[in-house]
Amino acid sequence: PRVQVASGTYFVLVGGDAFQSQGGDPMNRDFMHTSVPFIGSAYGQLRRAGVQSTNIITIAQVQEYMEQLVKGAHGVLDTGIERKFYAAQMERTRLQCKELLEEGCADWDYSDVNPGTVWSVLLGEGPGKVVPQDCQALLFAIYSHGDYHSTTASAAQGAPDYLSTEWFVHLPHPSQNADMYEFVATEGANAGCASNRHHTYLYGTQIRQILHKLFHRNPSRPVLGLLNYCTSGGVLDFMRRDSVRRAFGTDQWPLYLMSAAQKDTDALVGGVWEAFFEALTEDDAGTMEAFFRRVQAKYYRNNRFELLNRIKSQCYVPEVWEVQFQFPGKKDGTVDPWHQDLSLCLASGEHGQPDWDMLQQLERAYKAGSA
Repeated sequence: PRVQVASGTYFVLVGGDAFQSQGGDPMNRDFMHTSVPFIGSAYGQLRRAGVQSTNIITIAQVQEYMEQLVKGAHGVLDTGIERKFYAAQMERTRLQCKELLEEGCADWDYSDVNPGTVWSVLLGEGPGKVVPQDCQALLFAIYSHGDYHSTTASAAQGAPDYLSTEWFVHLPHPSQNADMYEFVATEGANAGCASNRHHTYLYGTQIRQILHKLFHRNPSRPVLGLLNYCTSGGVLDFMRRDSVRRAFGTDQWPLYLMSAAQKDTDALVGGVWEAFFEALTEDDAGTMEAFFRRVQAKYYRNNRFELLNRIKSQCYVPEVWEVQFQFPGKKDGTVDPWHQDLSLCLASGEHGQPDWDMLQQLERAYKAGSA
């Protein structure tokens, strides 16, 4: 299948992580990287679907992380983790980033993986590989950790709202562009911490400003964005506020944003990312609404185990769990019919959601002993 997009469409893939996880002393960095495997996977999917490498811009610690794994595999790092584990992780990462590594690695790596780079690339400013001014359509996707903080150091953080909260996504290195923080309420980020902590955050306020600049320059160029990190739904808040919609005319922007979580909830590992790129590379034309519904259905089906396990934990019946069910060709006790029935019901409804009528029928059948 091939992505049905014009040759002038550009894809920007941003892979982040927290400064304390992947931006500090190599001896103290996390063994696992939050985003590098997902950036590599998305890049490979786009290339196999026919997108030219010249039209994909990657901002991720691919080479920096690989060098970290190589050092660990050769015993250079004294982290307490055995060399064989570094070697195994190195091979996994090579496979996950196969196409990206073969074609020259990330466009922006090492200390360039910072909020200022994302700002410059999306706006097409500065040297290096950035979105060109004649770009016909733009897709950007961000995978990382995310969070929010109060706008002031003295305010106690309650339920997040747009008047007292700044939402952000983590990048591993600090931005060198101080100007992009002049209009962000960063005081709450630095309370009791190093004064430059907020320079490793890309804020929702800044993403909104990027979008405003893009549509001011080119009101008709479509933009599709995926925000795949915890609390990313807070960034979408401006699209719902009447005051913003009136002041900036956002309803007229050819913009479609998707988030992996609500404004105050965590995202699942993988989030919407895998479903998004699976749907994107399908040979299935249609509206953005139809595309979103395909992503939504894949997301629910891929992650049905979350709801399944929640229900099973709440409805634990020892007598049922101890039954050794028999199925032809299967070892006794390895297949549970109630597990299969419930799993089917949880993803058989519209857009991959639960089929409530089927669940009620299943409940009645089990109560009556006819299931």
